[in-house]
Amino acid sequence: MKKNELIEFLQRQVEYLQGKLDEALASVNSLTLSNKELQSTNEKLVSTVDELRKQIASLEDAIKGKGAELGKEKAARQAMRRLQESPSERQSKPTSTPSEETSEKKPEKKRTNNGAKRKTHPECEVETVVVEPDSPDFNPEAATFIGECDVVRYVMDPMRFRKIIYKVRKYVQDEKIYKGSAPATPLLNSQYTA
Repeated sequence: MKKNELIEFLQRQVEYLQGKLDEALASVNSLTLSNKELQSTNEKLVSTVDELRKQIASLEDAIKGKGAELGKEKAARQAMRRLQESPSERQSKPTSTPSEETSEKKPEKKRTNNGAKRKTHPECEVETVVVEPDSPDFNPEAATFIGECDVVRYVMDPMRFRKIIYKVRKYVQDEKIYKGSAPATPLLNSQYTA
């Protein structure tokens, strides 16, 4: 081979290799661009997966909470069923009609202390006295009536007994409770009720 042919041959090889190198550089550039795009999409996918995991965890917590609520409701239903089925809690249906109840009145039973009900003494003469609060700063127009309690006292006059019921009234005025006071009886054994 001659010198010119060798130079021409080498120049063709250089041009061919330069073309291959340009192709390789173009493919490397396209690969780096696609790699960057893949990385950005990968980051997006990772963030989406994290969000989905958080949502799944919150849904699991909600399901566990619902399960606990359902368990409480189930336990309450079972307790009510047990109460309804127990013979001590069953209520008997009334068999008498209202007309029978009015025609037949049962006589009052004599109760002892085991019944824990005080005797009413129907033979006594009954007197009722309404007791209003006597505080100087009490204003009946501005006060609201909230209730009354009965204080029962027995008084013996010669040859007769009297039952005096003091209706002690209670009022609220300016967030303060006012109530009347029954007369004091330090020496009598009275039935003083709260």
